[in-house]
Amino acid sequence: MKIDLIKIYNTDLDLYKSWVRTLETEHVMSRFYPKHFIDTGIIESDGCLWVKIEINEQPDQSTIPIGSIWLEKIDKCDSFATLGILIGDKEFRGKGIGKIAIEKMILQAKDYFSNLTHIKLNVRESNKAAIACYLKSGFQIESKNEKVKDNHTITYYEMTRKI
Repeated sequence: MKIDLIKIYNTDLDLYKSWVRTLETEHVMSRFYPKHFIDTGIIESDGCLWVKIEINEQPDQSTIPIGSIWLEKIDKCDSFATLGILIGDKEFRGKGIGKIAIEKMILQAKDYFSNLTHIKLNVRESNKAAIACYLKSGFQIESKNEKVKDNHTITYYEMTRKI
């Protein structure tokens, strides 16, 4: 199985939005897009690296998009970026693709961002599969926090990985 990270374009957004509509992950995810996104299209920003995850299961087949991954900096001067990942095609969850995509993204990020020393993310305590993926990818739990959204308390972990 070959996994590639390919630049995401506005023409990819209909597929992406269909994944978000059909996902049953609202209980484990808060954000499905980078902050540098508006409903009408992708905003180009040197503070955000957003790519599609494409997979090729057989060498003689074409690749198919199955999700996306992004890193974004709030401020270009920050030494950290925040990670987000979405495996939109349910068939490909739980197969180790997220871990591979994270490693490939980190390699791209080293060339894309200057002064990047670590990556952060927030993950809900209820998202056990994602937590396991992040731990296997070298992230460490830094803190456990709570926030209130729509009158529900959400417990989440802040995780960090040095690069």
